[in-house]
Amino acid sequence: DDDSDFLGSMRLFLPEKINGHPEQEYWYQFLFINDPREALDVLADLLKNDKTVAMVISDQKMPQMKGTEFLAEVKKISGDSTRVLLTGYAGTESAIEAINKNLLDRYFTKPIEDENDFVLNIQHLLQRFNMKQTIREQDQIIHQLYTFSNVLNTMESIKQTLDYIIAFTQEQMHCDRISIMLIEQDVLLIKASVGIPDEVVRATQVPVGERVSGSVFKSKTAILADSPAAVPYLGGTVHSEANSFMSIPILYAGLVSGEQALGVVNVTNKKNDAPFTKTDLETLTYIANTASIAIHNQLNKMRLRNSYLETKTNAAALEFQMTHDALTGLPNRTLFQDCLKEAIAEQA
Repeated sequence: DDDSDFLGSMRLFLPEKINGHPEQEYWYQFLFINDPREALDVLADLLKNDKTVAMVISDQKMPQMKGTEFLAEVKKISGDSTRVLLTGYAGTESAIEAINKNLLDRYFTKPIEDENDFVLNIQHLLQRFNMKQTIREQDQIIHQLYTFSNVLNTMESIKQTLDYIIAFTQEQMHCDRISIMLIEQDVLLIKASVGIPDEVVRATQVPVGERVSGSVFKSKTAILADSPAAVPYLGGTVHSEANSFMSIPILYAGLVSGEQALGVVNVTNKKNDAPFTKTDLETLTYIANTASIAIHNQLNKMRLRNSYLETKTNAAALEFQMTHDALTGLPNRTLFQDCLKEAIAEQA
């Protein structure tokens, strides 16, 4: 808006009203610009820096270009952003025409007579934007999980499987530290990780039902731990050396195949110090559910392989016992008779 007084009044109340809402899920940064050309440059810079631009609000009557023209350019640069036009009563026809052409999402008449009503409408538009973003992100993760599942099916070992799960999770969750804990004799052990010191990996043993990871394993419920005392490898106490690798919050999700609990995956240290959200927890749960099937299959393969080797070893041991003396280990009468029969058969 090129009206500095109007920009000043918006600057005074709009950020406080939007960000101060008790049920607000996101915090919004507000930029107030009086030149549409400058605003387009700022918008392009924000997108280059991977910022999400939820909404652009523009006055209609400006000397540089009309608001409808400006919002048409905004659509080219950031098509997902909600576009709102402020116009006088005389400009409502142009606003409606722009809506019909899908150049903007909503218009409000100016001057704004009821600030509370205006703020409420802006909040609703932001909620709609966030809902669309969530649906888009969920569709994307479902597609990626389909590929993830197919790749997991090609893995030949449990180590290869766990390493790929770590790499995929790190890419999807944008975090620096991940661990996968699997159950062994009622104790959870870290079997794969990134960003966690080796001494922590070796020392971590969490009994079922104890601390956060043990509780997640037992309850099979994904949670977000938001305090240092909840981090499993700290044992409920924050030590000074832990600060070098510990970060809060941490997301936990159980690895469950059917009704069988296999372990726990947790992530922390989201990049750029960004907070974890409910969407992140849902994403990790999707990953854990898909990964659980692959881990279960690999563990079953290991058990079958070990059982086969054990059976083969037992059979060889039994055959040795039948054909050798128990005291000396030398061939016995049975082996001698078998060899003799074979030799006679070859001469016949």
